[in-house]
Amino acid sequence: MTLKKLCWLILVLFFGIIVFINSPKDFTDLGGDSAQYIILAESIAKGLGFKAINLPSAPFFYHFPPLFPLILSFIIYFFGRNFYLMHILISFFGFLGLFSFYLLFKKYTGRKSIFLIFLLMTNLAFILYSSFYILSDVPYFFFSGFTLYFLFLYINKKDVISKEALFFVLGLILSYFTRYVALTLFFASIFALYFLDSSGKKWRKIIFVSLSFLIPFLIWQIISYFFSSSAISEYSKQFFLIDPYRPYLGTITKHPQAVFTRFITGINYYYSILPKAFGILFIKRGTFWNELFSFIFLSLILLGIWVSIHTKQRYCFFYYFFLYLFLIILWPFKEGLRLLLPVLPFFYFYLFKGVEKIFQKRVFSLSFFSILFFINLITLSHIPSFKKQPPPLKNFILIHQWIKKNLPDKGIIASRKPTVTYLFTQHKSIIYPFSSPQGIWEKIKKEKVKYIIIDEFSCQTYHYLLPFLYKYKKNLKLLYRIGNTGIFEVIRR
Repeated sequence: MTLKKLCWLILVLFFGIIVFINSPKDFTDLGGDSAQYIILAESIAKGLGFKAINLPSAPFFYHFPPLFPLILSFIIYFFGRNFYLMHILISFFGFLGLFSFYLLFKKYTGRKSIFLIFLLMTNLAFILYSSFYILSDVPYFFFSGFTLYFLFLYINKKDVISKEALFFVLGLILSYFTRYVALTLFFASIFALYFLDSSGKKWRKIIFVSLSFLIPFLIWQIISYFFSSSAISEYSKQFFLIDPYRPYLGTITKHPQAVFTRFITGINYYYSILPKAFGILFIKRGTFWNELFSFIFLSLILLGIWVSIHTKQRYCFFYYFFLYLFLIILWPFKEGLRLLLPVLPFFYFYLFKGVEKIFQKRVFSLSFFSILFFINLITLSHIPSFKKQPPPLKNFILIHQWIKKNLPDKGIIASRKPTVTYLFTQHKSIIYPFSSPQGIWEKIKKEKVKYIIIDEFSCQTYHYLLPFLYKYKKNLKLLYRIGNTGIFEVIRR
C-alpha cells in the first residue's frame, strides 16, 4: 500500500468514526433552517410541490433553493423522518467535498495537499456541520469544490465545449440550486476565465458559461414569480434592512451610511471569530488572547495572499474567495462559522502559504501545523448533544413534546422558531412579528393564531413578546410551563 493510499484510508476511517459517534439519531438543531429543509423535503415527497407546508397558506417557497430538499425527499419518501440517514447523507457530501478540494489543491501544492485535507477534516466547524446539522452548507461545500476543480481544468483546456466544460457548468448550476450564494461563484468564474485563460478563446468560453448558467437561473426566477410574485422581493428585503431583528430602523436605501457601518461591523465580526475557524475555542471574543490569535491568523493569511500575488501564482479560486467574503461581510445576518465553511479550505491554503514564507525550513512549518492539528483533535470534544444543551433549549424541546401529546387540535402556533414547532408538533406555525404589542396582536388576529410559545433563549422574546404579554394578558391563558418556557392559548373576547 502506497503512502497516499494509507493516508486516505486513515482519513476515511477517522472521519467515519467521528461521524458515527456524533451524528444524532433525533432532531436537536433549533436553528430553524434544518427544520425548514426537512419540511420542504416532506412536501416534495408527498407530491405537494416545493411548498412551506408549515405555514398556514402553504406557499411556494423561494427563500431556499430546491436541490437540497429534493435530495432529502428521497430519504423521507422511502424511510420517513430518519434523521440519522439524513446526517449520514450530509457527512457523505462532506467527504466528497474533502476529496474535491484535495484534487483542487493538489494542482497547486502537490503532495502537500493531503496535509491540508487532514487539517480540514479535523476542523470542528467542518465536523460539526458534517455530522450534527441537516443544512445545505456541506452539500454546497462539495458542489463548490467540484466546480472549482473543473474550473481549473477548463481554464487550462483549449476547447470551448469539452468534458471539463460540461462538468464545470453542471457544478455551477448545482451549486446555485443548493445555495443562492453561488452567484459569487458564477461571477468569480467569469473573472477567472477572463484573467487566467490563455487559450485565445476566453470570450467564447465566457459566453458559453454565461448562457449555460443564466438560462436555468432565469427559468427559476420566472417559475418563482409565476407561483409567488412577492417571493423574490420578500427575500431581497432582508438584505436591505438595516437590522432584520429591528425592522423599525428602516432600510439601507434610506440610510446609505448604514452600508459602511454594516461593512465595518462585518469585518470586525469575522475577524473576531477567526481563531474559532481554526479550532481555538478556549478563548472568548473580546479578550486579549482572542485579539492576539485573530491578528496572528489574519497576518499569516494576508502574507500567504501577498506571496501568491507577488510570485504571480494564479489560483482559480482567488476571485471567488474575495467575492464570497465580501458578500457575507455585507450580509445582515451573522451566523458564526456556518457562513465561513465554504471558504474555510482557502483560509487553510493561504495560511499554509504564509507559514511557509515565514518558516523557510519545513520542520518548523510542520511543527506549526502539527500543533494546530492537535488543537483540532482536542476541540472535537466540544461537539454538542442534547445532554449538553443549556436548560432554555432543552425546555423549548420539552414544551413541544407536551404540545404534541396534549394539544391534538391543529391550531396555529406563533413561535420564535416556527419551523421547529411544526416539525415537532405538526401544528401550522408562524413567527411573531418583531413589532409593537399592537402589531403582534393584529398579526395573531389576521392569521387566526390559537397558541403562543414563550421561549427563554431568544432576545426577541424579551424585546417584543414580553411587552405583548403584559398588555394583552387578559387575552392569554397559560396552559403549560417548563422553567420560563411556556405555551399560552389565545382567548378572543
